[in-house]
Amino acid sequence: MAFELLEAETEAMRPRVLPRGWVHCETFPNKIYSKELDLSIVWSVERIDGKVWRHVSIAHRTRMPTYHELRIVKVWLLGAEAKAIQVFAPASEHVNVHPFALHLWAPVGHDPLPDFRREVVAPDASR
Repeated sequence: MAFELLEAETEAMRPRVLPRGWVHCETFPNKIYSKELDLSIVWSVERIDGKVWRHVSIAHRTRMPTYHELRIVKVWLLGAEAKAIQVFAPASEHVNVHPFALHLWAPVGHDPLPDFRREVVAPDASR
C-alpha cells in the first residue's frame, strides 16, 4: 500500500477558530485538545493507493468517544455533507496507538461506497 502524508493539505485542514475550551497542542501541530471534555483530535490528509483521504482521530483519555462526540467532530472538521467512514479493519491490519481512539475517514474527490439510501418500492399489483 502506497501512503503519503499531504502536509500542506493537513495544515489547510487546521481549524483557525476553536470552540470555547479547545486549544491547539503546541508540540503537535495537527492536534487540538479540550480539557473540559477530555477529548483530543488529530487530523491529517493522506494519499493512499493514489486516492486522497481526510483522516480524523478522536480520543478520550478513559473511555471510547460517544456517537454524539464523533458526530460533532465530523460536522465541525469534515462538514455536514461530507461522507465519513469508520473502518473496522481485520485483526491482522488493526493498528492501535491509543486504547480509546476512534477514526473517521472522508474521501476527497471520490466516493468508494454506493448510495445506501433505500427507496421503498410498492409491490407489483399485477403479480
